[in-house]
Amino acid sequence: MPRWLGNVHPKYATPYAALILQGIVSGLLVLLNFAGAGVQETFQKLLSLAVVLQLVPFLYMFGALVKFAVSETKPVGQYGRGTLFTAGLCGLLTTTLGILLVFFPAAQITSLWQYELWMVGGTVFFVGLAAFFFFVYGRRKLVQSASSKTVTLPMSEVHR
Repeated sequence: MPRWLGNVHPKYATPYAALILQGIVSGLLVLLNFAGAGVQETFQKLLSLAVVLQLVPFLYMFGALVKFAVSETKPVGQYGRGTLFTAGLCGLLTTTLGILLVFFPAAQITSLWQYELWMVGGTVFFVGLAAFFFFVYGRRKLVQSASSKTVTLPMSEVHR
């Protein structure tokens, strides 16, 4: 994430830059949805997109659990490979089904194609934005941390 987004207010100790940006983005989303729609339809569209975006991280989590169950030679912990695989697969399937069901509009939606365009476009946009920040700023931090590390030798190596 950009460094300025983490600025903390000196008096209130809150991330004011992030809160201001969130308010602006939320306000724009509400205004965009009110174009040609009533309050209930706007609420349903925003709620549906929020549900999809909140379920996406669970896809990663359950997918990682399945990968862990399959690739780990001997899982360490309380559960065996079969339990981990079954739990991960069930969670992955349930979460996928939940995401797919949100794409079926509620009764308040008047235009099916506008709803589907909003859902697909919003999902792709926000997941793409998250991926952008993850890869671009993650790579920058990796480069910064690698360049700031100094090599320290043990005293036994210095005197040789």
